Amino acid sequence: MTVHGLRHEPPTIGAECRARRSMAEKGTVVDSGVSTDSGVSTLEIAILMPVALFIVLFLFQVSLYWHTSNVVGVAADEGLDAGQLDGGDAGGARSAAQLILDSSSTRNQNIDVRFPTDDLVTVTVTAQAPRVAGWGTWQVRSVAEGRIEEFVPANER
Repeated sequence: MTVHGLRHEPPTIGAECRARRSMAEKGTVVDSGVSTDSGVSTLEIAILMPVALFIVLFLFQVSLYWHTSNVVGVAADEGLDAGQLDGGDAGGARSAAQLILDSSSTRNQNIDVRFPTDDLVTVTVTAQAPRVAGWGTWQVRSVAEGRIEEFVPANER
C-alpha cells in the first residue's frame, strides 16, 4: 500500500504483540480492544450448574413428597372405609390401608387403627417419601376419622 509516495506495510501480528508487551513492561496502559473476560464463562458455569442441579433435584424431591402425601391420604381413607363397615375391625382396616401402601414406593410405613369410642374409628397412616439425594427425612402423616356404620332395620328408620 502506498501513502503519498511512501510504501507502508501493516505490522505483522507478531510485531504487534511484541510492541504491546514492551509497552506493558514499561507500565504504559495498553488498550488492545480485546476483552479481558477470559475464564468468566467457566466461572459462571462452575457456579450456576450446581445451583441448577440443586433446583432440579429439589423439584423432584418435592414431587415425591407430594405423591407420598396423596398415597398416604388415600391409604388412610381406605382404612377408614374398611373400619367403618358394620362388623369392621382393626385388622381389616389395617390390611385395606396396607394394600394401598404396597403399591407405592414409600418407606417406614406405619398404620395405627383405633376405636376411641364404640361408634368412632380413627386411622393414622405415616410413611417416608423416597429421597432423591439423601436430604433429610420427608415424613408424611394422614389421619382419617369417622363414625362406624350401623345397620338400622327399615322399621326403625
